[in-house]
Amino acid sequence: MIYMPSNHASVWKYREQGYSMGWLMSPDGFRRPEKNGEAMPFALDNGLYFPPDQEPKGREAIAAFYEMLGRCVRLGYEPIFVVTPDRPYDAERTRAMAAEHVPVIRGVGYAGPLAIAVQDGMELDDADGFDAIFVGGSTDWKWGTAEKWAAHANQTGRWCHIARVNTIHRVRQCVDMGAHSADGTGIFRGNKTQLAGVLEAVAERHLFFDRPSEQTLLDEWRSRYEGVA
Repeated sequence: MIYMPSNHASVWKYREQGYSMGWLMSPDGFRRPEKNGEAMPFALDNGLYFPPDQEPKGREAIAAFYEMLGRCVRLGYEPIFVVTPDRPYDAERTRAMAAEHVPVIRGVGYAGPLAIAVQDGMELDDADGFDAIFVGGSTDWKWGTAEKWAAHANQTGRWCHIARVNTIHRVRQCVDMGAHSADGTGIFRGNKTQLAGVLEAVAERHLFFDRPSEQTLLDEWRSRYEGVA
């Protein structure tokens, strides 16, 4: 599994020390995923998440997502997946947004793996047509269904990513259920105990590398998309 904090510069240090880490890159913090000839594994988030007590983000956030995606395409960077625009906690609206935005994403020249961000009430067949499953939704729903989504992803050759994973217990849980990646955008916000716990879990390399390599899926996807305009 790859653990993806926000695109914080210190992740380079941990990768150099052998941690299985990458970036979940958001529109408000685009960074070049390369340094001194080394590549950082990364995925593109759509930046539309909002806490339950706040209002949904609007068109400006979607425009920022497409600006980031276009830049990535122009520079030739290859994300592990791109999260299609969604509406957190809203299954019906997320389905509609996925149908609306997939052709737009393809139209800007991105031909790589797409993830659907599954939300409260969505079912396994909602992932049909997508290369990756990004398990979002409310906290209770996410952890109540994450194992089901991970199993489905592994059975169907899809990538499974679990959102908002910020503790040692949750990282280990994601590994145990067979997720391929997880993000934790909060670990660099000053809680040293939280950061130390996550690093301890990620340092348990036998948990991360006993399973078939995620690189196998990446190679299969890239060969599938070769020559696609």
